[in-house]
Amino acid sequence: SDLSLYEWKANFSCSTLKGIAKCCYTGEGMEYGLTGTPSDTTGEYCWCQLIGYDQEQDGTYTSITPSIWVINEALGDCMSECTEDCANSVRLGSDFRSSLYGLSE
Repeated sequence: SDLSLYEWKANFSCSTLKGIAKCCYTGEGMEYGLTGTPSDTTGEYCWCQLIGYDQEQDGTYTSITPSIWVINEALGDCMSECTEDCANSVRLGSDFRSSLYGLSE
């Protein structure tokens, strides 16, 4: 795989998005798709961040800064499920993608 630990990617017909996932304690009471600042304390809440895109889909990514963290959900085994959940949320949820792009209200 071309991904490092905790990285995810979502393929689209016109580009590939790449990001990182983080499991932390911060998130209780937060709704799916909201932006925020996750803590550095490991926990059950899955957070997703967009770090780049590959317009040509040739493995060359353009970095995206500043990056926004978006909460995904609480997971029983966050460390093993979070990257997959981030990729699925980006692929399947236009509102979730909008939050990652900083376009949500």
